[in-house]
Amino acid sequence: MYKPNFAGGNQCQMLSLKKGSPLGRSLSYMMTFSFILAFFTMAHASTPEYSDMRMTGEAACNPSVRIQNDGPCRVQVFLWVNGDVPLSFIEPYSDMVFNDASDGQKYRVTSGGTSNLLFDADYMVSGCDYQEFAVDTDYCNPCTANITVTNHGTCEVCLAQWLPSGDVHLDRLQPGETFTVHDAPEGAKFRSVGSCNPWDNSQFDESFMRNGCNHQTWNLNPTFCGSSIPLPPSTSCPCPNAFNWDADIVVSSSGSYESGCKLLCGSKDETPLIALPSIFHNGSMTIEIPEYVSADGYVNRETRNQTAEIWKIEFFKNGNKVGETNSTQDVPDGGNYQWVTGSLNNTTLSNGATHFKIVHTGCASGGAQSVLPSGVCFCKVDLAPECVISCPPNVTISCEEATEPSNTGTATAGGLNCDTPTITYEDSYNGSSCPQ
Repeated sequence: MYKPNFAGGNQCQMLSLKKGSPLGRSLSYMMTFSFILAFFTMAHASTPEYSDMRMTGEAACNPSVRIQNDGPCRVQVFLWVNGDVPLSFIEPYSDMVFNDASDGQKYRVTSGGTSNLLFDADYMVSGCDYQEFAVDTDYCNPCTANITVTNHGTCEVCLAQWLPSGDVHLDRLQPGETFTVHDAPEGAKFRSVGSCNPWDNSQFDESFMRNGCNHQTWNLNPTFCGSSIPLPPSTSCPCPNAFNWDADIVVSSSGSYESGCKLLCGSKDETPLIALPSIFHNGSMTIEIPEYVSADGYVNRETRNQTAEIWKIEFFKNGNKVGETNSTQDVPDGGNYQWVTGSLNNTTLSNGATHFKIVHTGCASGGAQSVLPSGVCFCKVDLAPECVISCPPNVTISCEEATEPSNTGTATAGGLNCDTPTITYEDSYNGSSCPQ
């Protein structure tokens, strides 16, 4: 044992100790501890990873990896090492968890096998926490079709596409509304819940999976919000060249019908201008209204007396009024919710209309006279011009040619009020050229 001499002189002076002395025993213990510490230090230097985990108490870095197949095609998963090691297949719209991964490890997802691939994606594990990897596969060219989703209930719902990686919000569906999912692949899954924001499936949760290659319908009937008021029916509009307008009435939390087109005498007795489709913009036409729906609904309405819940339609072009209909029937009293259906008179327009608005016509009776135009079917009937006769042009023929209309041309007649016209013809000869 060497004792350093801080006072100067020989720094390597030998120190002599007697066996069994307190200081000797103390130094002996120190020497033993120093030897153990030196041995531990050597071991730590030779196996740093093992010793670090043992000393700090950290767990092994083996995260779980969840691979999600968000598409309609089957995929195969490989462990990507010095050669692809097949692990498993994942079916369409399914997922699989792979445990005991390691930081930097690679997974490969293919359409099947490792050659002539239609789909090929890879993922590298990063860190020690649970992680997810989603793939969207459509390489298998699945058949697609539309899905029509209709809310026949009394409550708003949230519509989403269900994917292994999470629900994708599509739309909010008010009572009576319809939403079309376009080109949904075979096996695609959809979900409707009670609320979009915040997400809440505690009161309503329905799912739908598309099967086959034909157009499909999904009818929802949510009533969880407690409203006992059904929605008015939709208008039917079977005529060609039609526009089926709907006011998108909803049932509020207080149990009343509400819409942006609700009419109230004294505060809103007409709607803003509403655009008509382009087929109504030009040309002589008659607009028919074969069906409308007019409604009103709120708590305690059954105790009220409103005798003039009526309205009419006015047509406009270039900001000018060009025509109007007669008024609707009154919505019946005696119930918390009521509606009436009917038709309106035809309106003839010389050169079409670009807009319409709905005007309350019962305000002179006094009171609010609340009423909601719910739906209107507009049918366009093109008007042909009055009866027109068209004659063929004059022609000159030789003396030997036939004078019948099959050779010289035929007159025609068409349009309105023509009935059954009689068409005749006569010839004129040039006497100096042809014998009489």
